[in-house]
Amino acid sequence: MPAMTLVAALAAASTFAVVAATVSGVWRIAWALVAVLLLGPVVSHLISLRQPRRLFLHPRGLGSATFHLDGEVHWDDIQSIDLGVGMNNSMVLKVGVRPDAQSYRERWRHPFSRRRGVIDIDPAVLGLDGTLLWLALRLYVLEPSTREELRGDRVPTRLLDPREALATTPQHVSDAVLATFRPEGGTR
Repeated sequence: MPAMTLVAALAAASTFAVVAATVSGVWRIAWALVAVLLLGPVVSHLISLRQPRRLFLHPRGLGSATFHLDGEVHWDDIQSIDLGVGMNNSMVLKVGVRPDAQSYRERWRHPFSRRRGVIDIDPAVLGLDGTLLWLALRLYVLEPSTREELRGDRVPTRLLDPREALATTPQHVSDAVLATFRPEGGTR
């Protein structure tokens, strides 16, 4: 979808630029302005192509790098992990940060973004099952003793194996997630 948006924005901007060059008077300014405004999505897409998306999970907290923002926060400063909808109706996890969080660090790189105190994580872009990631993040926030599995360089098995994730996640952590979604290949 972003590639199609880029092509459509470039085509429309080019068309309006040609129209602006062929008309006269006030219409020239109006069409040129529309052509320039359409360059916003083009700039946004080009910025997004330059920035890889990453997620860092460690015993202290989480960090995320996207084309909008690099953000990090300690587990104890996370207020909520909610479900959102991204492009193409994909699952986006919205990590809400407590308003008084001392550990929250952000670095904005996208000129058209607004600051919200939320870290967006798109599991599909990371190549992860969104339900498994949602379960894991809730577990690390609600059960501090489980954060020890984040030590070392290995990806926690719970992010890749639905059976293990369901078997090792307490019901009070998983009920809110499993009421809405089920991981692929997982049964409970």
